Amino acid sequence: MENTTQPAGIYAKQEGVRVSIFFAILLVSTTIYFMAWGMGYVNGNHTLIFLLATLFGVFMAFNIGGNDVANSFGTSVGAGTLTIKQALFVAAIFEVSGAVIAGGEVTSTIRGGIVDLGAWM
Repeated sequence: MENTTQPAGIYAKQEGVRVSIFFAILLVSTTIYFMAWGMGYVNGNHTLIFLLATLFGVFMAFNIGGNDVANSFGTSVGAGTLTIKQALFVAAIFEVSGAVIAGGEVTSTIRGGIVDLGAWM
């Protein structure tokens, strides 16, 4: 008689794939929403530049966020204090919270607090 039950590792892998697909869909849908929202600001001018800049910005934000999470939680996961799922959950909450709460201040600093463009004119 054959054993038709699957090992527990198969179910965990399938669950991981589902979570990865969910986050991929979330990333793509958020990027598309942001592009549609931002098109109102470019008024049809330089649309290709806007789309390329948006894709590059999302790519960079994704990579910088991943690097921040790896630096913050690498030791905790490596020491066994947190599982990878726990670290990703905590990181997702605090990365998004930091962007929402402090993102406006960062944007205003980059826009006008680093280089005084009036000095060049």
